[in-house]
Amino acid sequence: MRALAAKVSPGGRAVGVDLSSRMITAARQRARESESSVEFVQADAQKLAFGDACFDAVRGERLLQHTPDPVAALHEMVRITKSGGRIVIWEGDLDLFVIDAPDYGTSRIMQRFVCDSFRNGGIGHQLYRFFIECGLVDVYSMPLVGQFTNLALIESGFDLTASVERAVEQDLLQKAPAMRWLESLRSADRLGRFSSAVGGFITFGRKT
Repeated sequence: MRALAAKVSPGGRAVGVDLSSRMITAARQRARESESSVEFVQADAQKLAFGDACFDAVRGERLLQHTPDPVAALHEMVRITKSGGRIVIWEGDLDLFVIDAPDYGTSRIMQRFVCDSFRNGGIGHQLYRFFIECGLVDVYSMPLVGQFTNLALIESGFDLTASVERAVEQDLLQKAPAMRWLESLRSADRLGRFSSAVGGFITFGRKT
């Protein structure tokens, strides 16, 4: 947000929104420390406390994957954007999450399990359709995929060990092969052979 605030023309404003009061407090503190002019407002993305057509552009990042009604949130973004304004959203898409392991079957189960553990784990590839259904034009959606060769990043990002334990508890996996799968990842990581990839989509649209 601070980088965006620095690009705002004199007399304009940059506003960040989050549902969490803790996140808003932390963001305000960082803004004060950097002497940034960005404002932060605690609000629900599905019901924004802003008037119609009051922003030149709206940007969202890793928001809709957690939102109970992502389409309602997108409609709100469109509502507060001025005619001709741009809406840009980056969302991960865990249908594009893969892990390399000798036990391909367990990898497939865990990839699906991790995706489904998010409220809207596959939201990224749906954004093109949602933008058009919301009346936006000049819509463009670009997939982006990054490779990760450090198991610790995947472990921390997706709580992988705990996710495997939950999959076992839900009888999606047997415990012994599940633990062997986890150990194969740790072994690959120690040997410098671990490989995973996570994807998402950045989607652009313009309000008429």
